[in-house]
Amino acid sequence: MKTSSREGFLSDLNPSNIWHWGQTEHINYQSPITTDELIASRITEYTRPFIIGKPFVAEVPNAELLGPHAIAITSGNKVIPDLALFGKTKRGSFLGYKQTTPKRMDVVCSLIGHQNKNYFHWITEVLTLLEGIEYYYQITKRKPVLLVEKQVLSWQVDSLKAMGYKYEDCAQWDNSRACVKRLVVPSMRRYSEYEGTPYDSISPAACHWLRQRVLSNTSISGTNKYPKKIYISRRKATSRRIQNEHRVIEYLTSLGFVTYSTEDMNFFAQVRLFSEANVVVAAHGAGLTNIIFSPNLTVVELFSKDHVRPDYFQLSRALGFNYGCMVSTSQTDSNGNYAVDIKALNKLLNKMALLNE
Repeated sequence: MKTSSREGFLSDLNPSNIWHWGQTEHINYQSPITTDELIASRITEYTRPFIIGKPFVAEVPNAELLGPHAIAITSGNKVIPDLALFGKTKRGSFLGYKQTTPKRMDVVCSLIGHQNKNYFHWITEVLTLLEGIEYYYQITKRKPVLLVEKQVLSWQVDSLKAMGYKYEDCAQWDNSRACVKRLVVPSMRRYSEYEGTPYDSISPAACHWLRQRVLSNTSISGTNKYPKKIYISRRKATSRRIQNEHRVIEYLTSLGFVTYSTEDMNFFAQVRLFSEANVVVAAHGAGLTNIIFSPNLTVVELFSKDHVRPDYFQLSRALGFNYGCMVSTSQTDSNGNYAVDIKALNKLLNKMALLNE
């Protein structure tokens, strides 16, 4: 059993079972704004042209779903690549489940994966699949059952509701085995034709579609309920906390920022908070995923020197946002916690023309 490439997977299918829509996306990310020329070895690598082909949705006949991550396998015994991004495909990981009696299912699309509990991956990689599912229904008039985990978090239920779906209408996976007559496979919207992993890119079109859908289904009551300038704290996280956060908050408060912890807010409150913000300062973390719900935003991201990732740089640029970042030079402790240089932060905000707003 092996995982085929996306191209191999599509070539194995009957062309009548593949539907494309939209446009090929050509992406060239602008470099981040920074005062440290050495910052971006992990970020400037992504300031290259990317090509994301037209999105598609495929119908795979007589497929199997196996194990706790519902790994999808074709009748030709190949792991379906876009769904394999969610799961683990180590040799022998399916053998025990192959011995169980499968349940029979008709038209299904799986939203299950080993990173489902990660807010960023759920929002950007799982929820964006729904566009392909809806296109499939539009073309075939067959409505797939959405397969979800039995144990979900409240924000997952709320996010599905914001997309127009009810969790109670989905099918819950029993972590074993199913034979599916028609498995619906939307293309992963975080993909690139650039040959050279780990380089990939998130689809701007998918981001805009997701934002429009969520905002149209979320009640934004009143005006200026939340402030325009916000700081997102990681004080309740288990790692990568800012050690001198009291000083960071004191400094940002003097500039008119208000501090929030997304752990204290339900999904809809987070959507409203970010939809009304003009500027957000935050340490790298899942809370920044919410920038996808902002119509117009300036993003300032804080990194430790040991953990610099391009996820929110890409997301910001995909949405057309102004983006700046800085890396702390302080030593991190065993949990990745670090201190922020206030003078360096002031220098960055000044370069981004944010001190006089």
